[in-house]
Amino acid sequence: ISSTYACLGSLATYKKLRKARYALDVGSGTGYLTAAMALIMPKESRMFGIEHVPELVRKSIENIQNSNP
Repeated sequence: ISSTYACLGSLATYKKLRKARYALDVGSGTGYLTAAMALIMPKESRMFGIEHVPELVRKSIENIQNSNP
């Protein structure tokens, strides 16, 4: 189980995401933190999430489609 602090808790991580062209979230769950990290990154960047639990994959896709970033 991940937490916001574990994923985004350090200033160093935030600074890296601000400059990243690509990022990968392994075990992305419902996609909440994947989407949050994507919003931190430059617009031309690509954020990828990988999840192996089918129910979470479906929920992640649904969440992203229903969001309005």
